[in-house]
Amino acid sequence: MGSACRYWFFVTHMTALSHFHNISSQKSSSSGKVFPQVLQERGIVPGVKPHLKVATIPGTNGDTFMQGLDSLAVRAREYYKAGAKFAKWRSPVSIESSTGRPTDLAIRANMHDLARYALICQSEGLMPIVEPDVSLSGVHTLEEAVAVNVCVQSELFKAMIDHGVYMGGTTLKSNIVNPGRDCPRSYSADEIATANMFVFEQCFPTSMKGANFLSGGQTLEEVSARLSAINKQKGANPWNLSFSWSQALQLPLLQLCKESKQLKLEEMGELYLKELKIATAASLGKWEGEPGDGDHKGGNVKIME
Repeated sequence: MGSACRYWFFVTHMTALSHFHNISSQKSSSSGKVFPQVLQERGIVPGVKPHLKVATIPGTNGDTFMQGLDSLAVRAREYYKAGAKFAKWRSPVSIESSTGRPTDLAIRANMHDLARYALICQSEGLMPIVEPDVSLSGVHTLEEAVAVNVCVQSELFKAMIDHGVYMGGTTLKSNIVNPGRDCPRSYSADEIATANMFVFEQCFPTSMKGANFLSGGQTLEEVSARLSAINKQKGANPWNLSFSWSQALQLPLLQLCKESKQLKLEEMGELYLKELKIATAASLGKWEGEPGDGDHKGGNVKIME
């Protein structure tokens, strides 16, 4: 049932889709065609997630990095031949002040890995999406999150420039700068938006055309209210600040599949369109949810499991 639901996503309302690194070997059970071909036939741009397993950085208190750079050039050629047009590499970053995370070593290693990945992808014809994913887990304040995100993004963009990456041919995907989910302090959606605009204005190159925020475990109501507040504060800044959400949009639809022995295609379509309208309005700064939807309520941030 789950795969059928996902297939429904593929054939309606999709413009692009990133697949895991085995993109060239996975085939449609109905047609026998590889997934990139199936997607392209439906007008969907296929992409790939080329990073492999996560590993711990020795000498740190649990900081991690993604494996797979050593074989990326060869695999990128295969992905391109299979039909992929873009790639996305995720580098997770955790904030835990009690253990000193993230360490300077972890930030430097992960952001330089993202820069090398981006350069390799561009060399092999793939458009790279760079994703420094600062986790919501923890008790850190919004101010601490701002400090870490400034360090992370500053290191990332400098590394990309140093490596010779064409900045206008890349896209950023990142989490909204938020306090930790268990932070005892409360913040309004406007305060969260102000923090995000500070990070962008401090770090984000104007040569990059935009950024897409991931949902990162936030509910659709929370992340939409925060994205809308960010866009309301964007002003004359040149970037397109939009969404790249999976859980926030898909989990309610998959729940419909679980609750029924049959696909509720009509109900799924109605709900999905409603969600997309909310997300689109948020990307334009025009979403008005319920009062307090985007606020962090002192440790009660709802996390989608």
